Amino acid sequence: MVRIAGRRGPGRAAALAVTALFLAAASCGDDSDAGPASSVPTTGPASTPTSAAPTTPSSAVAPAATAPAGPVDWQPCGGGLTCASVPMPLDYGDPDGPVVTIALVRRAATGSRLGSVFVNPGGPGASGVDFVANGFGLDSETARSYDVIGFDPRGVGASTSVACTLDRSAGPLPDWSPDDAGERKTMDDAAEQFARSCAAADTTGLLAHLRTDDVARDLDRLRAAVGDEQLHYIGFSFGTLIGLVYAEAFPERVGHLVLDGVVDPQQDLPDLLTTQAVAFEQAFAVLDSACGTRVTCPPGGVAAAQDELMARLERDGPVGEVGPTELDAAALITLYDEALWPVYTAALTDALAGDFGAIEALSDSFTQVVPFGVYAGVECTDSPRPADRAAWSAFAAATTTLAPRFGPAVANELVTCAWWPAPAGPARGPVTAPGARPVLVVGNTNDPATPLANAQTVAGHLEAASLVVAEIDGHTAYSSSPCVRALVRRYLLDDELPPDGTRC
Repeated sequence: MVRIAGRRGPGRAAALAVTALFLAAASCGDDSDAGPASSVPTTGPASTPTSAAPTTPSSAVAPAATAPAGPVDWQPCGGGLTCASVPMPLDYGDPDGPVVTIALVRRAATGSRLGSVFVNPGGPGASGVDFVANGFGLDSETARSYDVIGFDPRGVGASTSVACTLDRSAGPLPDWSPDDAGERKTMDDAAEQFARSCAAADTTGLLAHLRTDDVARDLDRLRAAVGDEQLHYIGFSFGTLIGLVYAEAFPERVGHLVLDGVVDPQQDLPDLLTTQAVAFEQAFAVLDSACGTRVTCPPGGVAAAQDELMARLERDGPVGEVGPTELDAAALITLYDEALWPVYTAALTDALAGDFGAIEALSDSFTQVVPFGVYAGVECTDSPRPADRAAWSAFAAATTTLAPRFGPAVANELVTCAWWPAPAGPARGPVTAPGARPVLVVGNTNDPATPLANAQTVAGHLEAASLVVAEIDGHTAYSSSPCVRALVRRYLLDDELPPDGTRC
């Protein structure tokens, strides 16, 4: 449940179209050096508890045996952008075998070019092509010196993509928080059927080659194809894992690496989801405590309204397209961006009066912001997962103990992994990237999807890194913090890294 970054400033109508809010990140404009940022080191452990990290190191990501891709044949594709498609080996163990294609979009530098900055909005499964085409950009000063390149990782969007999709035409989703054996069977049957449909649609073997290790190899070939000796990269959310795996595999090719909203590579899938569930609970408590000060809430507060509506849906059944899962999803998507807080609280007020339309719009955006087929395809295979349904049930129960409100939903959204047709990869150890240039690591103080503890841990393991702490709510910082953007600009243009522990 990492989802993506791509936030933009509010406008209430735009906020209801949450898919656009996430994917169509606003260009950051010509920010002046915002700040000052304080150079106060982050001390002590973060308050977000995490489960023990696995210690098994990852297998090394070997460079591709095939010749480098390129040069890229850029073609105009509207809006001043150019687009291209580059072939890659489907299986790097069989470099001369079948290929996949990777789609790219480029916004060219407007002045004297220093190189390219590749960007990825995360997901897993979010489209980097859409991210750039729909508005993401560097500030105007940095954009004079760097091309901005968005790419769709293998399995995603305009690249060779995963063929199975989640069918939302059959009404509300099964209850991710089953209360009895009947609801559990309904959820399990739907999850197993989805996994089987993905297996049947996978005629090329793509599902076995979606791991971040493969994406890192692709990214290195793309770097070479555009003519850059080193990779300059901004990764958001799950996109930070792509950057970390790249840095560990190709440390000598790291140029400027910005990681915003950090995934800890040591966490396997259960660790990742459990940590998120706890962080969502904490972020929800922050929202509830903001009632009457930062946001107008229903009588009794956010938590009371959410609980009352959940009790109604469990007792009386769905209202239109909204069941218990959709209500949970509306809350979860809200916690990614403070701009959605007033939208959600107004939606709760409407729902208490019987109108669930705004809750439905929020929940739809949660399930549609990335295609579920590729999202599950990566999450189910990128690290160890519970081996079968019994193991998944035990994991979900443990997560529920730590996070009673959202633990069941966060765990069981991906219960299809219990039947997934492609094997899971090995655990990863900490990324140290020996010999790489220093990395800029950014974490938010109240990020429900990638808690600050992740950024602290990752920055501590990297051989050379500087941690920036953004004192804001929500997921990722670059698009919402002028201070962070100013620090990124100095890093890219002047090779100036802020002191470790800088706070924005």
